[in-house]
Amino acid sequence: MNELNVERFELELTGRLKFSHPPGPHDYRLWAFAMAVYYARLGPLEYHPVAAVGAAAWRYRPSIDLRKMQPGY
Repeated sequence: MNELNVERFELELTGRLKFSHPPGPHDYRLWAFAMAVYYARLGPLEYHPVAAVGAAAWRYRPSIDLRKMQPGY
């Protein structure tokens, strides 16, 4: 929780948010958490248990529709 609470943001004149964090701590967990929340909106992806079928892992990539990631979709 401490790593999530030290992140800073400011609204730029262009209307975009600028994120930063103080020197020293890393923000990897914050962005991993943010991406997990963002992708959770898309619903479950198709799951392929590679170990169970004994096939090469590269054949079973998740199929993601990039159009669904656009705002307002």
